[in-house]
Amino acid sequence: MNRNAWLAAATVATLLGTTGCTAERPAGGVVPTGAAPVIVPGRPGEPAATATPGQTLLRAAQPNAADVRFAEAMIGHHRAALAMAALVPGRTVTPPIVAAAARVRVSQEAEIGWLTRWLARLGRRAPHGHDHDLTALRGLRAAAFDRAYLAQMIEHHEGALRMAADVLEKGSDPGIRRLAADIDSGQTAEIIRMRDLLRGTRAGRRAAAAAAVP
Repeated sequence: MNRNAWLAAATVATLLGTTGCTAERPAGGVVPTGAAPVIVPGRPGEPAATATPGQTLLRAAQPNAADVRFAEAMIGHHRAALAMAALVPGRTVTPPIVAAAARVRVSQEAEIGWLTRWLARLGRRAPHGHDHDLTALRGLRAAAFDRAYLAQMIEHHEGALRMAADVLEKGSDPGIRRLAADIDSGQTAEIIRMRDLLRGTRAGRRAAAAAAVP
Protein backbone atom coordinates (compact mmCIF):
# COMPACT_ATOMS: atom_id res chain seq x y z
CA MET A 1 0.00 0.00 0.00
CA ASN A 2 1.52 3.39 -0.96
CA ARG A 3 1.70 6.21 1.54
CA ASN A 4 -1.18 8.21 0.04
CA ALA A 5 -3.45 5.17 0.28
CA TRP A 6 -2.45 4.67 3.88
CA LEU A 7 -3.16 8.31 4.62
CA ALA A 8 -6.61 7.69 3.17
CA ALA A 9 -7.16 4.74 5.49
CA ALA A 10 -5.60 6.14 8.69
CA THR A 11 -7.36 7.94 11.49
CA VAL A 12 -5.98 11.38 12.32
CA ALA A 13 -4.59 11.55 15.84
CA THR A 14 -2.14 13.54 17.92
CA LEU A 15 1.28 12.04 18.36
CA LEU A 16 1.93 12.08 22.09
CA GLY A 17 4.64 14.49 23.06
CA THR A 18 4.48 16.41 19.80
CA THR A 19 3.74 20.13 19.79
CA GLY A 20 2.53 22.36 16.98
CA CYS A 21 0.35 19.70 15.39
CA THR A 22 -3.43 19.66 15.14
CA ALA A 23 -5.43 16.71 16.48
CA GLU A 24 -8.55 17.31 14.38
CA ARG A 25 -9.28 16.19 10.84
CA PRO A 26 -9.42 19.35 8.70
CA ALA A 27 -12.74 20.37 7.16
CA GLY A 28 -13.03 18.93 3.68
CA GLY A 29 -10.10 16.59 4.36
CA VAL A 30 -7.49 19.20 3.38
CA VAL A 31 -4.92 20.60 5.79
CA PRO A 32 -5.43 24.38 5.47
CA THR A 33 -2.62 26.65 4.33
CA GLY A 34 -1.00 28.18 7.38
CA ALA A 35 -2.44 25.58 9.75
CA ALA A 36 -0.42 23.25 11.93
CA PRO A 37 0.60 19.92 10.37
CA VAL A 38 -1.49 16.83 11.13
CA ILE A 39 0.05 13.64 12.52
CA VAL A 40 -1.17 10.45 10.83
CA PRO A 41 -0.31 7.20 12.65
CA GLY A 42 1.65 4.63 10.68
CA ARG A 43 0.70 1.02 10.26
CA PRO A 44 1.95 -1.36 13.01
CA GLY A 45 5.74 -1.19 13.08
CA GLU A 46 5.89 1.94 10.92
CA PRO A 47 6.54 5.51 12.04
CA ALA A 48 3.84 8.17 11.96
CA ALA A 49 3.63 10.52 8.99
CA THR A 50 3.05 14.26 8.95
CA ALA A 51 0.39 15.69 6.64
CA THR A 52 1.48 19.20 5.72
CA PRO A 53 -0.69 22.24 4.83
CA GLY A 54 -2.40 21.73 1.48
CA GLN A 55 -2.25 17.92 1.66
CA THR A 56 -5.53 16.05 1.17
CA LEU A 57 -6.61 13.40 3.67
CA LEU A 58 -9.12 11.20 1.90
CA ARG A 59 -11.85 9.30 3.69
CA ALA A 60 -11.13 5.73 4.72
CA ALA A 61 -12.55 3.04 2.46
CA GLN A 62 -16.09 2.09 3.49
CA PRO A 63 -17.13 -1.52 4.22
CA ASN A 64 -18.85 -3.33 1.39
CA ALA A 65 -21.06 -6.41 1.19
CA ALA A 66 -18.07 -8.77 0.94
CA ASP A 67 -16.70 -7.40 4.22
CA VAL A 68 -20.01 -7.96 6.00
CA ARG A 69 -20.41 -11.48 4.61
CA PHE A 70 -16.89 -12.33 5.75
CA ALA A 71 -17.44 -10.96 9.26
CA GLU A 72 -20.70 -12.82 9.78
CA ALA A 73 -19.47 -16.08 8.26
CA MET A 74 -16.14 -16.02 10.09
CA ILE A 75 -17.84 -15.61 13.47
CA GLY A 76 -19.80 -18.81 12.88
CA HIS A 77 -16.71 -20.52 11.49
CA HIS A 78 -14.67 -19.58 14.55
CA ARG A 79 -17.45 -20.73 16.90
CA ALA A 80 -17.22 -24.18 15.30
CA ALA A 81 -13.46 -24.27 15.91
CA LEU A 82 -14.00 -23.26 19.53
CA ALA A 83 -16.55 -26.05 19.95
CA MET A 84 -14.03 -28.53 18.55
CA ALA A 85 -11.30 -27.23 20.84
CA ALA A 86 -13.63 -27.51 23.84
CA LEU A 87 -13.79 -31.29 23.27
CA VAL A 88 -10.06 -31.73 23.86
CA PRO A 89 -10.06 -31.75 27.70
CA GLY A 90 -11.11 -35.18 28.89
CA ARG A 91 -10.52 -36.86 25.53
CA THR A 92 -6.77 -36.55 25.05
CA VAL A 93 -3.69 -35.52 27.01
CA THR A 94 -1.36 -35.40 24.00
CA PRO A 95 0.61 -32.17 24.65
CA PRO A 96 0.72 -30.86 21.04
CA ILE A 97 -3.03 -31.38 20.65
CA VAL A 98 -3.75 -29.65 23.96
CA ALA A 99 -1.47 -26.75 22.92
CA ALA A 100 -3.08 -26.46 19.48
CA ALA A 101 -6.55 -26.30 21.05
CA ALA A 102 -5.36 -23.60 23.45
CA ARG A 103 -4.08 -21.51 20.52
CA VAL A 104 -7.46 -21.83 18.82
CA ARG A 105 -9.24 -20.58 21.94
CA VAL A 106 -6.96 -17.58 22.44
CA SER A 107 -6.84 -16.40 18.82
CA GLN A 108 -10.37 -17.11 17.72
CA GLU A 109 -12.14 -15.80 20.82
CA ALA A 110 -10.26 -12.52 20.30
CA GLU A 111 -11.19 -12.43 16.60
CA ILE A 112 -14.85 -13.13 17.34
CA GLY A 113 -14.82 -10.20 19.76
CA TRP A 114 -13.27 -7.89 17.18
CA LEU A 115 -15.68 -8.96 14.43
CA THR A 116 -18.66 -8.60 16.76
CA ARG A 117 -17.67 -5.02 17.59
CA TRP A 118 -17.04 -4.28 13.91
CA LEU A 119 -20.53 -5.47 12.99
CA ALA A 120 -22.06 -3.52 15.89
CA ARG A 121 -20.61 -0.31 14.49
CA LEU A 122 -22.64 -1.03 11.34
CA GLY A 123 -25.77 -1.68 13.39
CA ARG A 124 -25.63 -5.44 12.78
CA ARG A 125 -25.75 -8.28 15.31
CA ALA A 126 -23.26 -11.11 15.31
CA PRO A 127 -24.72 -14.51 14.40
CA HIS A 128 -24.99 -17.20 17.08
CA GLY A 129 -24.01 -20.83 17.00
CA HIS A 130 -22.42 -22.88 14.21
CA ASP A 131 -23.36 -25.74 11.90
CA HIS A 132 -20.36 -28.07 12.39
CA ASP A 133 -21.31 -31.66 13.27
CA LEU A 134 -19.29 -32.78 16.31
CA THR A 135 -20.99 -36.17 16.75
CA ALA A 136 -18.04 -38.27 15.54
CA LEU A 137 -15.48 -36.40 17.62
CA ARG A 138 -17.53 -36.67 20.80
CA GLY A 139 -17.37 -40.46 20.67
CA LEU A 140 -13.58 -40.73 20.35
CA ARG A 141 -10.78 -40.83 22.90
CA ALA A 142 -6.97 -40.87 23.01
CA ALA A 143 -5.13 -41.59 19.73
CA ALA A 144 -8.33 -42.00 17.71
CA PHE A 145 -9.50 -38.60 18.89
CA ASP A 146 -6.12 -37.04 18.09
CA ARG A 147 -6.22 -38.23 14.49
CA ALA A 148 -9.82 -37.19 13.90
CA TYR A 149 -9.38 -33.83 15.63
CA LEU A 150 -6.31 -32.96 13.55
CA ALA A 151 -7.94 -34.04 10.28
CA GLN A 152 -11.11 -32.04 10.96
CA MET A 153 -9.27 -28.95 12.21
CA ILE A 154 -6.98 -28.95 9.17
CA GLU A 155 -10.03 -29.05 6.90
CA HIS A 156 -11.66 -26.34 9.00
CA HIS A 157 -8.63 -24.04 8.79
CA GLU A 158 -8.47 -24.57 5.03
CA GLY A 159 -12.02 -23.25 4.86
CA ALA A 160 -10.93 -20.13 6.75
CA LEU A 161 -8.11 -19.61 4.24
CA ARG A 162 -10.61 -19.68 1.38
CA MET A 163 -12.81 -17.15 3.18
CA ALA A 164 -9.82 -14.88 3.83
CA ALA A 165 -8.69 -15.07 0.21
CA ASP A 166 -12.19 -14.14 -0.98
CA VAL A 167 -12.46 -11.02 1.16
CA LEU A 168 -8.90 -9.96 0.34
CA GLU A 169 -9.97 -10.02 -3.31
CA LYS A 170 -13.43 -8.44 -2.93
CA GLY A 171 -13.50 -6.54 0.37
CA SER A 172 -12.65 -2.89 0.94
CA ASP A 173 -12.54 -2.28 4.71
CA PRO A 174 -8.92 -1.86 5.89
CA GLY A 175 -9.54 -3.52 9.27
CA ILE A 176 -11.25 -6.54 7.73
CA ARG A 177 -8.45 -6.88 5.22
CA ARG A 178 -5.81 -6.77 7.95
CA LEU A 179 -7.67 -9.43 9.93
CA ALA A 180 -8.04 -11.61 6.84
CA ALA A 181 -4.31 -11.34 6.20
CA ASP A 182 -3.61 -12.30 9.82
CA ILE A 183 -5.94 -15.30 9.54
CA ASP A 184 -4.22 -16.36 6.33
CA SER A 185 -0.75 -16.30 7.86
CA GLY A 186 -1.72 -17.66 11.28
CA GLN A 187 -3.88 -20.53 10.10
CA THR A 188 -1.45 -21.49 7.34
CA ALA A 189 1.17 -21.95 10.07
CA GLU A 190 -1.29 -23.98 12.16
CA ILE A 191 -2.10 -26.23 9.21
CA ILE A 192 1.60 -26.98 8.74
CA ARG A 193 1.96 -27.86 12.45
CA MET A 194 -1.13 -30.06 12.46
CA ARG A 195 -0.15 -31.89 9.28
CA ASP A 196 3.19 -32.73 10.87
CA LEU A 197 1.38 -33.98 13.98
CA LEU A 198 -1.06 -36.03 11.90
CA ARG A 199 1.78 -37.66 9.98
CA GLY A 200 3.38 -38.50 13.33
CA THR A 201 0.24 -40.13 14.72
CA ARG A 202 -0.22 -42.20 11.55
CA ALA A 203 3.42 -43.28 11.59
CA GLY A 204 3.08 -44.31 15.23
CA ARG A 205 -0.06 -46.31 14.47
CA ARG A 206 1.66 -48.14 11.63
CA ALA A 207 4.69 -48.88 13.82
CA ALA A 208 2.48 -50.26 16.58
CA ALA A 209 0.60 -52.44 14.09
CA ALA A 210 3.84 -53.76 12.64
CA ALA A 211 5.17 -54.58 16.11
CA ALA A 212 2.02 -56.56 16.88
CA VAL A 213 2.53 -58.88 13.87
CA PRO A 214 4.12 -62.17 15.07
